[in-house]
Amino acid sequence: MKKWVVTFICISFILIVIVIAEGYNMNKMKENLTLVTKQLGDKEQQIYELKKENENQLEEIKKIDRELFDSKIEVNKLNKEIGQMVYKMENYKNVLELPSLDYEIISYKVNNNNAGETEKETVVLYEGVESIDVDLYWALIYRLAIEFSADPYTKVSIWKDRDHAENYVTGNINPEEISEHFGWRGMDSRFLIIDNTSNPPKLIEAQSGHDFFPLEFGKYKVPEL
Repeated sequence: MKKWVVTFICISFILIVIVIAEGYNMNKMKENLTLVTKQLGDKEQQIYELKKENENQLEEIKKIDRELFDSKIEVNKLNKEIGQMVYKMENYKNVLELPSLDYEIISYKVNNNNAGETEKETVVLYEGVESIDVDLYWALIYRLAIEFSADPYTKVSIWKDRDHAENYVTGNINPEEISEHFGWRGMDSRFLIIDNTSNPPKLIEAQSGHDFFPLEFGKYKVPEL
């Protein structure tokens, strides 16, 4: 056999062996690539699931924070309501412990603008209110509200000065004083107004002839704005 033929055969065999080896290596690389790709997909899935779990945990944390915030608001609201109830209970206790009322009914009607017409209104004198301390003052207010809460009392005004109360009843008010002082100064002696005819009934503290503060007590409600 010629030398070149032998050489060709040898070279061909070597190339076949190389091709087979490279093919084997390529298959192994493909298998490794498939395995690595699968592992990468699994890792990506794990990362996605962890992120999703983390997002769910964050949402849960936010939900708990909102619930905690709402609970704090509710606790503060309840504490405020409890404080108001304690304050009211103290006032009620003072009302019950207040000595018997020493008041005088001046009239059951008042002269309307000194024109001969009268209106139904109970005018009450309670002297010495300035000397009462704050707690007993409010006890007095509520005790008077109870005292004049039903028939025959419809409208009631309670005064701390006899002369002013009597002048209010008779309509004996100087018109010049009204124009000079934007109202009769004697009205400053009226410290409580009870109106059982309104709906709802009104209990009003009068700190002056111009300053009025609705109070809530029993059937007496503060009108909604």
